[in-house]
Amino acid sequence: MKPNPNIQVGRKPAGAHAPAGRDGPDHPTLADGDLDLDEAILDGRHRRSARSRRAIVDAFLELLLEGFDQPSSTQIADRAGVTQRTLFNQFGDMAALLAVVGERQSERMRELWPAVVAGDRIDRCGSFAADVAKLLEHAAPVRWALVSGPVPAEQVREAVETFAGHLRTLLVRVFSDELELLDGDERTSRLDALVVACDPTTWHIRRVVHEQSYEQAAAALQSEVEALTSA
Repeated sequence: MKPNPNIQVGRKPAGAHAPAGRDGPDHPTLADGDLDLDEAILDGRHRRSARSRRAIVDAFLELLLEGFDQPSSTQIADRAGVTQRTLFNQFGDMAALLAVVGERQSERMRELWPAVVAGDRIDRCGSFAADVAKLLEHAAPVRWALVSGPVPAEQVREAVETFAGHLRTLLVRVFSDELELLDGDERTSRLDALVVACDPTTWHIRRVVHEQSYEQAAAALQSEVEALTSA
């Protein structure tokens, strides 16, 4: 059957009437189909873009956790399975990428955040230190990359202060009995020291600068927590 030359794409032929109950604007045409196709193509591009962003961020995190302090754009792109052009199209520069990596890491930290446990002081110190060591093993590489990388100082300061604030709240909950026995200045001093002992940068110094094993670093952390919570 030959096509009718009087019918144009997306238009009804002259004199044609829409079927009963179906007005012209609501009746799908080939032009509507073209719009649907454009939307589908756009949605597909958005999904591919989101997958690329996720792969790049995950690749950066993997490299940091494997011991690369400042992975190059080439290493990240290769690990993510994308080109460097795609990487910089998605993030603009390494500072923007690292900022997103920090946000993703914050989400992951919620799953590793230590729980408040009961028991005597030594038991609580042991449980707390073990949980914090696991947390810091994941947090320290990203913290070091943020501190030593191209991220603006204000963003770094915000990330450091946010972590310290959450940690301080946790310490007060876990060791409330011990801290309540101290006067105001001593309580503040002990809390400050505990926050430093449990900070990702301190963990990085133990593991990288002092070359301590995970077990050695965890034991040192526990010893500090025990000393700082004693009477």
